[in-house]
Amino acid sequence: MRLAVIQFTPVFGAKEYNLEKISKYINEIEADILVFPELAISGYFFQSREEVKEAAENFNGKTIGNLHELSIKFNKTIVIGFPESYENKLYNSVAILFPNTALNKCYRKTHLFYKERFCFDKGDTGFFVIEDKDNDINIGTMICYDWRFPESARILTLMGADLIVCPSNLVTDVWQSVIYTWAVGNRDDLAGANRT
Repeated sequence: MRLAVIQFTPVFGAKEYNLEKISKYINEIEADILVFPELAISGYFFQSREEVKEAAENFNGKTIGNLHELSIKFNKTIVIGFPESYENKLYNSVAILFPNTALNKCYRKTHLFYKERFCFDKGDTGFFVIEDKDNDINIGTMICYDWRFPESARILTLMGADLIVCPSNLVTDVWQSVIYTWAVGNRDDLAGANRT
């Protein structure tokens, strides 16, 4: 199995530009799993709920649907951050998209960072692991600041994760050392995709 951690700079508010770049990566990178940064579709950093409302989409909406079609077409699992709108709530979310539609899930960030709490609602999915029998792998997901809490990675490990994916927009250098520590301590692979 080949895993690609794609680090690029999504442009804030330039959804079409970001999606064009993302689609090109999906098409060109030879890997079974592609992990993109936090809020890769919209860019980061939101200042208000109104800004999030303008950019947010439903997990079952057109944008995620189009990305899922690429997942099927190229037979790749895609892990990508996006601002989600669901039942009058706004979440900092990650879509985990598989060629097998039945496995698709959405994770909502548990630990909001800094001013995110003024823009997003606290995630309500909790941590979970997806069993991909076709590729013989169990994938757990967290987002950016979730890494700050050792319990996040530990919970996913105890739930059976072989691989923890962590789309991020990290602003401190210490995360690189800590993510290695969580991976070694939990005997898991951990893929952190930061923006550049």
